[in-house]
This record gives sequence, C-alpha cells and structure tokens, in this order.
Amino acid sequence: GDWTKAVHSALAKPSSRPGWIYGPFPSPFSTAVAYDNLIAVASGIGITPSVSAIINLSESRKVHLIWMCRDADLVEFYLTNVKFDDDAWTFIFYTGKRQLVLGERPKNPRIKVCFGRPDLEELVISLVDNTFHGKRMPQQLMDRCHLAEAKIYNKNPTERFCDALERAMTSYSLAEMYSIALDKTEAVDGKPPENISISGFAAMVRAVCSMDAAMSDDELKDYFLAVDTSGDGAVDRREFDAVIDSLRRKHESILGETVAAQESELETPTYIHGRSKAGLREAQTDELKELIDGWQIMYCGGSAPVVKTLTTLNQKYDIPVKIESFSW
Repeated sequence: GDWTKAVHSALAKPSSRPGWIYGPFPSPFSTAVAYDNLIAVASGIGITPSVSAIINLSESRKVHLIWMCRDADLVEFYLTNVKFDDDAWTFIFYTGKRQLVLGERPKNPRIKVCFGRPDLEELVISLVDNTFHGKRMPQQLMDRCHLAEAKIYNKNPTERFCDALERAMTSYSLAEMYSIALDKTEAVDGKPPENISISGFAAMVRAVCSMDAAMSDDELKDYFLAVDTSGDGAVDRREFDAVIDSLRRKHESILGETVAAQESELETPTYIHGRSKAGLREAQTDELKELIDGWQIMYCGGSAPVVKTLTTLNQKYDIPVKIESFSW
C-alpha cells in the first residue's frame, strides 16, 4: 500500500530485507470510554492525552483534571486555548518561578489555579465525594486557589504589562530588544538611527510582550522620558537598560503586595437523595462499591511520587488506575 511504499522509500538505500513494525500500542487512556466519571492526572507535557479525553468525552461524562506543571508557557497556552469540562473540576498546580500572564479570569468557575503541589490523595477523594453527593471541596485547598488567582487575575493593565515584560525577557536578551527597538525607530535624515525613539520603544514593547493594550503609549512614554537624561527624545543603550530596569523594579514591587483570598460561590454542599452520605474514607464495603462505581483515574507523566500515590489509592479504595509513562 501507499504507507509501506513510503516506509520503503524512506530507507537510506534500497533493500529487499524484511522489516518489522511493532504495534499498535494503545494508550491506557483508551479505556476511558468505559467509565462515567474520570479523573485525568497529568504532570508537565503529560497533559496532552488528558486534553484529548476532555475534548472528546466531556459531553457525555465528567472529566476532572489535576495538572501539575512548572512550565509557564504550557499553562498559559492550555488555559487560553482549551475549553475544559464545565461540569467537572479543573485544578492546575503551577510550580514554576515566572509569573503567569493569563489576562482575564476564566468564565468557568470550576477552573482553579493554585501555586505549589497538591495533596493528591486528598484531592482525588474530595473529587469523588463532591461529585457523588455534593460534599465541599477542602477549604484549605480552595483558599490556596483563591489566593493564587487573586495574584494572577486581580491586576491592572500596568501590572499585567510588567508580567508580560518578565515573560518576554525569558526569550529576548536586552541586546535583542534594543535591536528590535532600533529597527522600529524612524530613520534620521535617511540614515539608520543610532538611538531609539519613543515610538520605536513602544513598538518594540508591543512586539515582544504580545499585549497590544496592556499599557497606553502615554504610560510607556513616562518610563521612557524618566531615563532620557539628555532630553532629546532619544535613548541610547545605557538609557534603554535603565528603562527596562525601571519596569522590572515596578514588577518586583507588585509581586511583594499582599492580596486577600476570595470566597467561592460553588461550595454549598448538596445531598443527592437516595445516596449514602458516607465519604470515600468512611464508606463500608457496599457503600464503597457504590461510590467508586463508574470511576477511573488516568495518569500521564514521569513522576514516581504521583504513580506511588495513585497506586496507593487503587489499593485502598479499589478505584481503577491507568498509567501512561514516558518510558516507552
């Protein structure tokens, strides 16, 4: 067929020897269709099969997500581009150092972002109890999420810009940023500019920070003029470095501010008539069987502690656990 012909043509040199192709290797996530309630657990780039499960299965079943990730770019990309399950919980535990740049708060109130790592066993148990008969999610966890989200989302445009600048500086050096600003500065008497103008500086900021309306031109102009010691409306490399340093110090002062946790409106417990009130930890044999019926946990990632915790959950409560590792 076409595929085997393509494989043959990809050989470094023609050969008539037999070739062996192993597979297919179905993902452990492929068993998800057999369950009504899913908990997708992921670390880092292991989010990929979890997102696939959410996109393809969330209309017919609940797909909860627990994602631990230190890559700010990954978190920003998926929160911006993926529609998570409206009827299930999505917990994202960010463990990186750079400030997240996320813009507006998600409209789905069940998407929660938290700093640090989760108590994974406690969270899984809470998801089962909350889904089964409306028990509250752990208050300490929700407080952690509220505090993190206040730091991430409750920002004015200037604060968001400072975060975006910090993000840009993970990809661009000061020399590269200065070069971009020079390229965007108007020519002087038909010659390439030696120093950058206010408009060149503003255009560079818009380009590298990818935030068109984060700060007004007047706000950027104030920072620019503060270090234009010559007062000629142009900034050399030394002055440019001072502009960036001024903005970064503004960013650091923002990070030092204290914000208060907010109250959630989703935490009112409800009791579903006819179901046991016993939580997963307290349930006896028959109650436990009813609680875990239709549940499966799926994990993709390379974290041995996560695998250990999920294995323990399987042994304690007999919840089916499928693990997809990176060690293929």
